[in-house]
This record gives sequence, C-alpha cells and structure tokens, in this order.
Amino acid sequence: MANGHGGKRPGAGRKAGSKDRKKTAFHEALRAYCALKQVDPHFFMVDMIGDPRIDVSLRFQAAKEVAQYLEAKHKAIDLEVSGNADKPLTVVLRRAHGN
Repeated sequence: MANGHGGKRPGAGRKAGSKDRKKTAFHEALRAYCALKQVDPHFFMVDMIGDPRIDVSLRFQAAKEVAQYLEAKHKAIDLEVSGNADKPLTVVLRRAHGN
C-alpha cells in the first residue's frame, strides 16, 4: 500500500499450525461443562442409534455423525497410469473434483 500499512509483512500474523486460542478455549470450556453435567454427546448419539423408539431417520443421522469419529474419511482421487516397454511406468494421483 502507498502509506506502508497493510499487506504481507515478514513475521506478521499467526504462525502456521498454531491453534486458534478462542476456539481452543471454547472447546475446553465445553468439555468441562459436559464433564460437570456428566454427559457425552458421542455416547448419547451411540445410545440413540440402538434405540428402536427413535425414528430411523434420526438414528441414521446419529450414525453418520458418530462414524466420522471412528473412521477417517476417504478422499476421492483420480488415478492416471501410463508407460510401456520403452518408457518407465508413471503413476499420477490427483484429488478429484478439486477436493
């Protein structure tokens, strides 16, 4: 900028990989409150999944939420393989659809 303010400056801003203090503080407070109330939202959802009195669509939503904590999500990839007797094998992996 013309007046020397703003823009990218060496050493400015939050360091890469550092935690957001507000978000961290909120998570810690929420965990403490759940402990105080002796509740756990993950266990609550698991209990919902097995309760036949609850509508199946709500149980399905709970199952989808809990599943995220049990298994890593798979990312879609495009695989390109090329090569022949004269050219070495080339394998290219790309994230599909800009993921």
